[in-house]
Amino acid sequence: MAQRITAQEAASFVKSGMWIDFGVTLCQPDVFDAALALRKDELHGVKIRATLTVRPRAVLEADPEGTHFFWVNLHFSGYDRGKHDSGIANYLPVNLGEIPDYYRRFIDPVDIVILKTCPKDANGYFNFSAATLWHQSVIDRARMVIVEESKGLPYAMGEQTGVHESQVDFIIEGDHARAAELPYLTPTEVDRAVARLIAQEIQDGDCLQVGIGGMPNAVCSLLKDSGAKDLGIHTEMLNDGIMDLPVKNVTIEFDSVATGPKTGAFYVDDIQLGFDSGPFLVADFERPARNLRLSMLAAESTTVYTGNGLGPDLRQPVPFVMARRQGKQTRFTSLMEPYAAAPPVQKWEQLPDGTLEITTANYVDDIQIRTDGSFVFVRTNNGAPLRLAASNGGAITGLLTTKQTGPIQVDFLDAGASLNINIDQPLAGEIRVLAPNTQQVWINGRTPEWHLDGVYAVITGYQM
Repeated sequence: MAQRITAQEAASFVKSGMWIDFGVTLCQPDVFDAALALRKDELHGVKIRATLTVRPRAVLEADPEGTHFFWVNLHFSGYDRGKHDSGIANYLPVNLGEIPDYYRRFIDPVDIVILKTCPKDANGYFNFSAATLWHQSVIDRARMVIVEESKGLPYAMGEQTGVHESQVDFIIEGDHARAAELPYLTPTEVDRAVARLIAQEIQDGDCLQVGIGGMPNAVCSLLKDSGAKDLGIHTEMLNDGIMDLPVKNVTIEFDSVATGPKTGAFYVDDIQLGFDSGPFLVADFERPARNLRLSMLAAESTTVYTGNGLGPDLRQPVPFVMARRQGKQTRFTSLMEPYAAAPPVQKWEQLPDGTLEITTANYVDDIQIRTDGSFVFVRTNNGAPLRLAASNGGAITGLLTTKQTGPIQVDFLDAGASLNINIDQPLAGEIRVLAPNTQQVWINGRTPEWHLDGVYAVITGYQM
């Protein structure tokens, strides 16, 4: 079982000539680093391997001539590059994707690997936070494993995101400081000039790999207004420029084809409306040869992740898409669109008053979702109402003001048994109101011509 010790005790294990591994970015230790720096006069030729240093390292600041510590870096940050130019940091050329294999097969086992991690979780793992790279391959062959616990690191989900306590020899307490952040690099005029040339080459549907620095940020800033759409991001890191890009549309399509697999996992089965008498099925996604398009409205500070998760059969990965936003509160608005040959929706958006408007070739749907959870729904064709619906106790008010010369209001009374409609102009054609429990219908206090057609109350006309 891992033993808890002080940082000074952990640093005492280091001997001259040893190979020490500090890990990558947020996993580089701080408290251990400071304790080891205090021992510099006792040590010579201690070789430390690290990657992308995001905070000044005490062992380098305490040894400006590089007499005691030999710093080897697999990928330079700005700080590392500065120490290289001072003559006390060395660069080891690598292929990023091959680094785990270097540690497993070609690099001698490190004497001590010391990593800053999240505190141990309920399953006994010390999470690597946002630095999940090749740490496990280092740990598997290291002669000693030490973790420096810190509450200041964010927890990262996924596979191989932490080391189990059974592989840890010693635990030291960190300073619990907030995780380090790279500063935002403001683009220079040269950056902007080059970015304009790059942005001109980006077309709809392109997949981008964006690095870190002023120029990548400048490219992303131009993409906001470039009109390019359906862009993909394939990168090992998300810089500030990517985070600032507005997500204009997120779309996922599931296609059911005759030659496709006979089994699979669908976690969206249907859409139902709830009434006092029970649910009413609006769309069933388990019909044969049914496809589904799922899209999400944009909002500021949205980050979209894709990957493989677990389904009912643990041996078969299930693709997933996850959207995450920063802020005190937010609302995720998605449209689930089942279709056969081609999706009918041409455009959907949120209007300034909060109404969701969905446009197809044959009709326009307006939907309001209220703070109390109730909703109202209006379908029109060239401004004429076709279908109205409201959740229990809801009322459609004012939604058609922009669709015709006057407003229309529909109220469901007596748990839906009575339908009361108020209008200020004659009806042309018929209106179909989703009202499965309706027994009586009034328009402006009078009974119109109407009949039930399944779950719809069909009103065939009304004169003022």
